[in-house]
Amino acid sequence: MRALLRGEAPDAVDLGEYELRMFDDLGAMRRELRTREAEYGLARLVAGYAWDWRSRRDPAAYDIELDGERMRWNSTATDWISSPASVDEVGSIHTV
Repeated sequence: MRALLRGEAPDAVDLGEYELRMFDDLGAMRRELRTREAEYGLARLVAGYAWDWRSRRDPAAYDIELDGERMRWNSTATDWISSPASVDEVGSIHTV
């Protein structure tokens, strides 16, 4: 992981059946997540709490805006992963 953060090619790691991909375009990553969601289900985007949670008080607000993408934090803390809106939201690592 340190090599990756330094901009170097990291050593290959066997993740078994899991796939690890790096994206430099958030829109492309979200499109791929939706494709995976349609194929397998339970494809979710999670992040550390680095953006204010504006939508908690204003459901019309967006919490995260990057690369032209606008997203909201998870709308529920109870079984967020299975909630209908979760594929279009970002789950807090604390929720997951």
